[in-house]
Amino acid sequence: MQEEPTEGRSREVAEDRFESPDSGDDQFGDILQAQLEERTARVGEINAEIEERRGQLDARIASLQSEFEAEISALARHRMALQGEIRTIRELQKRMAGEIVEDYSGTASGLSWDEDWGRNAADKVVKLLQNVGRPLHYREIYNRLEALGVLNSRSATPAEALLRNFYKDKRLFRPRRGTYFLASRRGETEPAGDEEQ
Repeated sequence: MQEEPTEGRSREVAEDRFESPDSGDDQFGDILQAQLEERTARVGEINAEIEERRGQLDARIASLQSEFEAEISALARHRMALQGEIRTIRELQKRMAGEIVEDYSGTASGLSWDEDWGRNAADKVVKLLQNVGRPLHYREIYNRLEALGVLNSRSATPAEALLRNFYKDKRLFRPRRGTYFLASRRGETEPAGDEEQ
């Protein structure tokens, strides 16, 4: 048996000692590298999940925003309609403020009139028939007066309410059932023309 020189042997022992810490460091480095990769992968998964949730939230926000805008638009349209109704109500109130309200013996309380057309229902009907120049059915009389804006009925049956206020007037007569014309033109049959003057 030959003995190795102590110097060579101590060198190998020193190299073993030197390699041992390196191999442990390599294993520790590998462990750290694996943990780093694992955590990087987990961070990537979390980021992907965050992006997915962000996309869902963005879609939900867009949906809520469009619903909100639609609701605001509907409320704005409703407000405009109400303002239109308020204007109409104000116009009616102004119109009614200038009306002459007579008791039931004069004109029906269910009808209101514009003074330019006369004080009562018969005055308005006479003026209309003078303008038209031919007999009209009482419903046609009502429709024309309403279209001209000279009456505003608060009655459930406005044409009949109008009729109740003029059918006995001496200035009018009935050539046919439900049809009225001027008594001053009683001798005339159907005058030619339906033109309003």
